[in-house]
Amino acid sequence: MKNYAKIKDHDNLIKDLSSGAILNIDRTAILRHEKIKREAEKEARRESEINNLKSEISEIKQLLQMLVKKD
Repeated sequence: MKNYAKIKDHDNLIKDLSSGAILNIDRTAILRHEKIKREAEKEARRESEINNLKSEISEIKQLLQMLVKKD
């Protein structure tokens, strides 16, 4: 069984005495942090997809210009 100690002046924090880790026990804050993290990851994926599309469009544009020059 793990032993925990309260952190003075911090109602939402406890210390795991076996590992020394400081743990946040504020469920609302944890859920808020997880939501922010998911949104940031979603935005990063969206930006990556946009950059890939831009690159593909640029490549298509170059190929079309090559085709037009051949005629």
